[in-house]
Formats: sequence, C-alpha cells, structure tokens
Amino acid sequence: MGLGASITLQARDTSGGATGNVVTRVDAHTNTVVETIAVGPRPGRIAIGEGAVWVVNRGDHSVTRIDPATNTVVATIAVGHGIGAGDIAVGAGAVWLSAPGTPLVRLDPATNRAAQRFTGEGGGAVAVAFGSVWVAAGPAVTWRLDPALLAALRP
Repeated sequence: MGLGASITLQARDTSGGATGNVVTRVDAHTNTVVETIAVGPRPGRIAIGEGAVWVVNRGDHSVTRIDPATNTVVATIAVGHGIGAGDIAVGAGAVWLSAPGTPLVRLDPATNRAAQRFTGEGGGAVAVAFGSVWVAAGPAVTWRLDPALLAALRP
C-alpha cells in the first residue's frame, strides 16, 4: 500500500485553528511531517486497508478515503448520523463502522458507498479478524459475524 514501517498517521481536530481538520503523515525515522491532508470536520479514528487510509469524521458523520500513494482525498462518504462516537475497521473486502445505536455499517470500497446499515441496540467497537467481523454489542456481549453472509444480505 505504500505506507511502510516508517510512517505514522495522526488525525488532528483543529477546529477554530488556521490549518483546519487534517490527517498528518509523519516519517517515523526522521520525525518530520511528510504531508498534511485536509479531511472532514472533527477527524477521529483511522483504519488502513483496501488500498486506502480511512478516517471517521465525527463532525459530519462521514468517512474520508485517502490514497496513500498520492496523499490525496479520493472520496468522502456520507454515512449518516450516529457514527461519530464509533469505531472503524477494514477487512474482508469492506470497511466496517460501528457506533452506539448503529451497530454495523458496511462501506463498499469499490463504490465508496454505504452498502448496508444495521440499526438498533449495541455497537461501539468493531474489528475484523479470523475470518469474521466482531462487534461490541454491549458491556458483556460481542457479536461474531460472517462477512460473506452479511454481503449477501440487502438492506
């Protein structure tokens, strides 16, 4: 993907500042800023995969897709209310979001659109590992979901 071991990404919310809301790419060997990339309002969590860097924008409930080869924004995906306090993960051919009240949203990297949305109780943390999507559904409840079956469902 071109990030390499010497790169660190940091989302910075500089609301009211002169530089805006940005993701800063830093060379970890020299500790110098390589690039500053403008993203949506109040950037939060970052995930990497599917050939991109994905940033949750808490201010407008969108996700910014950054091409790491060119350090440019290639898409801003409107996800809708509810993802600001959540988490993001990439794997199994999709980008996954989870937040309280919106337990799972699947973004399709091929179309840069929300392909599925599940609403209701639960949500807040999401991970992709061991061939499954894992969602924190409550204080003592974790859902293990098969991404192949989720992709076959249509909202």
